[in-house]
Amino acid sequence: MRHHRLILLSVFFASSAFAAETAKVLPKNIFRARVVGIQTEAVSDRYNDQGLLEGFTTGLNRTVTVADLVAKSPDLGRLVNTLNSLQPGLGSQLLNANIYNSFEQTQRQWIPALEYGITDRSTIGIRVPIVRRTVRTRFWVDSNNQAYQTALAIGAINPDVQTGLKTFQDTGFGTQFFAASLFTDKGYQVPEDFDVTEMGDVEIGYKFNFYKNNHWLLSTGIGARAPTGSTAALDNIFDKGSGTGAWGVGSAWYEAYQPASWFVATAMQKFTYSFPDRRDRAVPRDENDSLPSVRPQDGQVQSVLREQTAMLEMEISGTFYMFETALSTWGAYQYANKGKDRYTGAGNLYYAGLAKGTDYEKHNGEIGIGYSTIPAFRRGQFKVPAEFNLLYNTTIDGKNTPLTSYVRMDMMMYF
Repeated sequence: MRHHRLILLSVFFASSAFAAETAKVLPKNIFRARVVGIQTEAVSDRYNDQGLLEGFTTGLNRTVTVADLVAKSPDLGRLVNTLNSLQPGLGSQLLNANIYNSFEQTQRQWIPALEYGITDRSTIGIRVPIVRRTVRTRFWVDSNNQAYQTALAIGAINPDVQTGLKTFQDTGFGTQFFAASLFTDKGYQVPEDFDVTEMGDVEIGYKFNFYKNNHWLLSTGIGARAPTGSTAALDNIFDKGSGTGAWGVGSAWYEAYQPASWFVATAMQKFTYSFPDRRDRAVPRDENDSLPSVRPQDGQVQSVLREQTAMLEMEISGTFYMFETALSTWGAYQYANKGKDRYTGAGNLYYAGLAKGTDYEKHNGEIGIGYSTIPAFRRGQFKVPAEFNLLYNTTIDGKNTPLTSYVRMDMMMYF
């Protein structure tokens, strides 16, 4: 059976969605409790490495003919050759099967966070994502087995051929056969629906405002990420986990220019470095091994060292304020880029195959609206200083990245 490379991304949207990143820091001794809720639309397509849209399961959806099966079965090859000698094309028409797999995933994230103003120019914070992944998938095969019709056509001229045709007919070559051939015979679960809720990667950060005047506000930030989320399951091609699987550090720069009280333009640049990590992975034997075996006896599950390239994220945004800054609305453009990872391990397996699809480029657009009670709190007209933001974010273009959109709500309270 001919193999096709199957690429599935492990991250369907950025849990660190920027949401019009700001250069502001908290006042001294002020806490901000924040809860973020994110809901994606159903994700089923992605931009491939050529920047073209395709389904996540394109590598599974294909047509299988007798010629594909002959390569794995000498006995079937002899039967097909015998039938073709009796009548040209008779054996080659024994089977035509179409393999299909539907897939879509939605994610919900709840991200509680707590920030504290150490001084009037510096803030620390921590956030703990909770991720719920819902996968809906189906694997099925439509096959046309002509063994019975062929046996009737040739009659009883060759008992061995008739026996071979009977075996071919009984095999069926339907969904169960191909599910075993593609998945269970290699140690994988057959794709099926699942829902799972897990912790994501915990992040801590520090932001420092190093320059401020009547129009400019410049800040920098550093942070660290702990791999507290789950990693991809070895035996489930659609369970890609809730975390990155690696410790990481990052730095960011924030620039805000406010020419008038009702408008601010903001830019952000962020670099993230992930430390090398090691865990068991299924490694291809060669470039045609699209789904390497996870059975222990096949020796393709190895302890693999992964060295990730640094990731660059950028954002530019413009925010308009109304009603003494009580109401705000913004638009933002976001860009992310990352190079290929490097994988190494024992033996002569095709470790370079694991790097396929780990590089990506992403362009996103965002619009949002916010409401703040802080102006009313300062006037003594509202008891609690709080902010509420609602935004919509969508992928515009990219390479090796999902086509996804999500809604995000931020609720913040100061004390």
